[in-house]
Amino acid sequence: MFGRCLVVSGELGCSVEMLGVVSMVSCDAAVFVTPRDKREEATEAHRRFASRHGDHGTALAVLAGWRSAPVKERRRWCSENFLNPRALQKAMDIYQQLQGHLEDLKVPLRSCGEDQEPLRKALVAGLFPHAAKRQVDGTYRVVATGQDVHIHPSSVLHGKRAECIVFNELVRTTRQYARGVTAVEALWLPEMAPAYFARKQAN
Repeated sequence: MFGRCLVVSGELGCSVEMLGVVSMVSCDAAVFVTPRDKREEATEAHRRFASRHGDHGTALAVLAGWRSAPVKERRRWCSENFLNPRALQKAMDIYQQLQGHLEDLKVPLRSCGEDQEPLRKALVAGLFPHAAKRQVDGTYRVVATGQDVHIHPSSVLHGKRAECIVFNELVRTTRQYARGVTAVEALWLPEMAPAYFARKQAN
């Protein structure tokens, strides 16, 4: 799924940002640290990175902050912001590996700057099987399967009213939760994955 996101990001001019997102998703370690005795302080620190568009933009902001800190001060920066330095270093290692692959594939490395719309569209292109639309009762229905899901409490979009989302994965506890969530426009679904949605409508 994220391979498709990376390829399309080159076409949409946001491959630099998508590299950051995919690297953070792929590091397989908790980036945010919340000590029991400093829960409020950690929550406030994490909130500074929150993107109004969701978790992928938030992860990107964390990586950008870490990269902008002087190398010798990164561990202290992580401590101050309640972040896991090993996870961020691993994400950076993955970033560099993926960047090499994109260069080999002749995918242009371009940045969309502050405008996250191209990035969110590129996420739709890869994560469209994990697209879900908001229902009247506040739950979300996965377009591909008809499954009802809730936004995970750890998401920056938890409690918000995004009309349409894409997500990384489903987690089952007492409910079916979507984790790693970004708000998107429903109109982008057929635009970014026309063959998939043409087939779905035909069925």
